[in-house]
Amino acid sequence: MILAFLLKSTACLAIFLAFYKLVLEKESIHTFKRFFLLGALITSFVIPNIVFTEYVEVTPGTEISIPQVTEGLQAMNTETVAPKASFLDWNVIVWSIYGIGVIIFGFRFIRHLLQIWSRIRLNPKLKENLITRVLLRQSVAPHTFFNYIFLNKKEFEEKNIPIEVLLHEETHAKQRHSLDVILVEMVQVLFWFNPLIYFLKSSIKLNHEFLADNAVVNSNISIPKYQHLLLSFLSKASENHHSSIKIANAIVYSSTRAERSRSIKKRFTVMKTKTSKKSIVLRSFLLLPLTTILLFGFSEKKEIPISEKAALETTLKSKNNVDYSPWSATKDELLKFNALAKKYNAIPVEKRKIPMDDLKTLETIYGKMNEAQKKVAQPFPECLPQNQKRVDFIEININNNGQLLVQDDLIRLEDLKTYLSKLNEHLSFDDRKKVVRSIIKVDTKTPKEVIQKVDKILTEYGSATINIIGPEESIQIRQQQSATREEMKEYNTLAKKYNEMDRNQMYIKKSEVSRLKVIYGKMSKKQRADAEPFPDFPPLPPTPDAPKPPKNASDTDYAANQIEAIIEKQDPYDVVGGNIGVTQPKQPEPVLPPTYINETNPNLPPTPPKPKSPLVLIKEMAEKGATFTHNGKKISAEKAIEVIKKNNKINIDVRGNSGKEPIVKLSTAPIQIED
Repeated sequence: MILAFLLKSTACLAIFLAFYKLVLEKESIHTFKRFFLLGALITSFVIPNIVFTEYVEVTPGTEISIPQVTEGLQAMNTETVAPKASFLDWNVIVWSIYGIGVIIFGFRFIRHLLQIWSRIRLNPKLKENLITRVLLRQSVAPHTFFNYIFLNKKEFEEKNIPIEVLLHEETHAKQRHSLDVILVEMVQVLFWFNPLIYFLKSSIKLNHEFLADNAVVNSNISIPKYQHLLLSFLSKASENHHSSIKIANAIVYSSTRAERSRSIKKRFTVMKTKTSKKSIVLRSFLLLPLTTILLFGFSEKKEIPISEKAALETTLKSKNNVDYSPWSATKDELLKFNALAKKYNAIPVEKRKIPMDDLKTLETIYGKMNEAQKKVAQPFPECLPQNQKRVDFIEININNNGQLLVQDDLIRLEDLKTYLSKLNEHLSFDDRKKVVRSIIKVDTKTPKEVIQKVDKILTEYGSATINIIGPEESIQIRQQQSATREEMKEYNTLAKKYNEMDRNQMYIKKSEVSRLKVIYGKMSKKQRADAEPFPDFPPLPPTPDAPKPPKNASDTDYAANQIEAIIEKQDPYDVVGGNIGVTQPKQPEPVLPPTYINETNPNLPPTPPKPKSPLVLIKEMAEKGATFTHNGKKISAEKAIEVIKKNNKINIDVRGNSGKEPIVKLSTAPIQIED
């Protein structure tokens, strides 16, 4: 398998390189040639991996003849020949040699990278725009690696390096030629045994020089002068003990003098070549038939035999993209299917249980039915899986970071709706509204927006009730799932007390009945069975009828009496003497008793006189020469009148004997009356 791949890949690469050498190398389409060489390398590895699958129809009559074997031949085959022990495992030897080669070439590649890194790190650098010039002490030919140009420091400072050479190296840096070299070097590490990789690397590097030379020539540099300059560098390269590193782009890159001479000759030839547009288009189109030939010649073909019946079924199934079967269920089978399906569809899906025999009959007939029969038949009675249960209680815990723990599963907020949709799939929205209860347990710093989103999702899901519980309530619910011992003791005491009472003469306290109900609601089934039975309280007495209002002598008299009572209780200074800007809440007026008029008893007591207002009282006392005090301080009558006008709610105490001047005490505080 591997050997076949290597042979096909090598053959493809050889054909691409031959096409390049014969048709493209001497042409001045250097950018196109650059991408052709890289594409040839990649395509030569892709084509052998392409597999074309062909389905071959085999007729049912085709038989494979098996030659008969005689008894003597069978006897010979039964004899086993012991294989000779082999002292050499060629598979291990070949892989060992390959591994050693990969290690050697990989070490060489890494060493070159470290040498370049060392030169960059240890020597002075001069950065200009995107180009960095590294000034070396060694006498080396100018060379480039990515955006680093390596030059001799002395010659650069003395300006002995021609501008053409600098332009040549800058072209290598700007066009990123080092990327191509790095790619080929990595392929060479893996396929070091393939000689075509070395030819490909040489062609790629030479094309890089074509590109750099073309940039120099297009900048109005004299071609003869530039060629003379290249020859001078060729002669210097043989004298230099320090050469450029192999993975760098050098103006004279070849290692031997013969290679340098051949490359210089090709560069001189290409400099003078001008390729017409017609020739470029023609040579480019030649790639299409070449690639097609390689694709069909070196790709893999796989034939899969299929029977005539399978081919027919494939054709029928692909038609209209639906399954089709030439067979269908009979009329009797349809009647039997509809009867069974109707019987089991009438049972709710959560309670539906179909015997194995009936289920097998339903599945067999349904498998025979075509699409038209399935549309008019009863729906297939599906059953819930055995492990699917109705979930009546959903518990969601939300921590301070807004993370959700749903039914012991860690769920993201955006996945909550999907998670809930998988619970109670067999229930409709209305069914869930009847049975599903939800609790959201939160911490003290749980984000409010997360709580609101969870509440909304539960509402849309169809949760009947949603309770949000804080940390303290959550702990209580988690810890107390039944009544405590103290609560059980309290319940038994109260229940025993009422159970021993005579039902017809019970003295019941509402607080104790409420406490009994609370504790009984917390108790588990076992606790209720072991505890005192809940007392059989008698029904509440019926609510007494509301008393009928007394009947007045006449509606007119009743209204008149009501108005008189309001006038008597209204102080005319309530608004005038009140505090400005302070609004006191209005107290409800006391319910006035109805007025009774007894026309048969004329000897009624006289109506008491109307009380005097505070202001009138103070003025009368002033005329009598009374002495006035305000909060313990003596004041004049005029001052007392001003105080009353400002506050008619002030406390007033009037004392006076016959023949003596009255004493009037005004006080904002309560007045204590002494005996």
